[in-house]
Amino acid sequence: MTYLHKAATFATAATMMAATLITPVFAAAAAADDADGLLEAGDLGLDQIRKEAGFGKKSIYATVGDIIKIALTLVGIIAIVLVIYGGFKWMTAGGSEEKVDEAKKILYSGAIGLVIIFSAYALTTFVLGTLIKATGAEGFTGI
Repeated sequence: MTYLHKAATFATAATMMAATLITPVFAAAAAADDADGLLEAGDLGLDQIRKEAGFGKKSIYATVGDIIKIALTLVGIIAIVLVIYGGFKWMTAGGSEEKVDEAKKILYSGAIGLVIIFSAYALTTFVLGTLIKATGAEGFTGI
């Protein structure tokens, strides 16, 4: 399967999923508009749907920041597990140079991964914090 074929398949699947998830929102907004006529021009009734669904009123920046924090936390856990696994492998190498070298590579990879994760977290916190201050949005607390 070529790269272009994979990309086209992914794009098609993503579009179909998005259409499936977004269509009920537009239908509900149209039904609300027809029912009482209280919607303003251009309003899709999303605020009413948000209230009925029980969602909070966080900015998109705060939501993206929370998603990034969760993803970085999961990747950080994987990196720490790699470091622990490398240390365990080194301790159980029994003096074998091959096993020690393999354990060092695992430890080195885990340490580099942790540095990248901490850098990504710091950069994300800085960028989202700056965007929120610049736009006046609220909800992202950073660290």
